[in-house]
Amino acid sequence: MTSKQGPSRPKGRPLVRQIKLEEIRIVVPSDLRENCASLTGYAFPSESAQTQVTTFIAITALITHYPGLRKIFLATSKLQGLSSMEISCIWMRKNTVETQDFAFALKLVLHALFETDLSGILEEVPIQTCFDTDPASPGLNVTERLLVAIESSLELSNALNLNTPDIDSKS
Repeated sequence: MTSKQGPSRPKGRPLVRQIKLEEIRIVVPSDLRENCASLTGYAFPSESAQTQVTTFIAITALITHYPGLRKIFLATSKLQGLSSMEISCIWMRKNTVETQDFAFALKLVLHALFETDLSGILEEVPIQTCFDTDPASPGLNVTERLLVAIESSLELSNALNLNTPDIDSKS
């Protein structure tokens, strides 16, 4: 059904998404684990640089849209137990000069995978309470906790700075 404001969403759909995201926290479906592993495979330098950039962006988008997927990506067989620096080294293209797009996308995906100040907040609370703004609730709600974490952390701005030596020195 469409209106002047565009197509309408089916009722109850956000609740179904919440329930599925909560279930993933308990038991990760094997097809989701396999899809994350498959997508991760495209991040390696055996693929074209453009495919890697597209993969970095896709992984970043999935991690930021769905709390909990970060841990699933890090648990894939090719990434399990690796540090940010180790993953950076295995995803870096050898004997080529990286473009700014590549360097930016790589830094962004590594930040999404290893940043825990914000993701830790989202991963520890039930999905249905993530955006609860009830003023009667005790303490800070999730949104307020995220704002405090963002304000007190300069990690994101540092990760987005393209002149950091950790990636640029490997070119």
